[in-house]
Amino acid sequence: MINALRTLVTPLMQARAMQPMGELAGTAAAVIGTVTLGGGAVLATFVDRTIAGSVTPLVLSYAGYGVIGLAFALWARRRT
Repeated sequence: MINALRTLVTPLMQARAMQPMGELAGTAAAVIGTVTLGGGAVLATFVDRTIAGSVTPLVLSYAGYGVIGLAFALWARRRT
């Protein structure tokens, strides 16, 4: 259920974030895609190495990703 909602919300939020970019929206979309894919690959590598028959590392990684996302959101909000 959460992934389904995330699938709906993510493109809307990315489009909203790129609104002020104007003519650079294509470049901004490419940067968002690169950071998302690259960052996800790096973080998934660490999680993959810790999973050995237990879902605890997966749960902890989701919590950690949430904290990282919240930190970035608060940082971005302070800058604007």
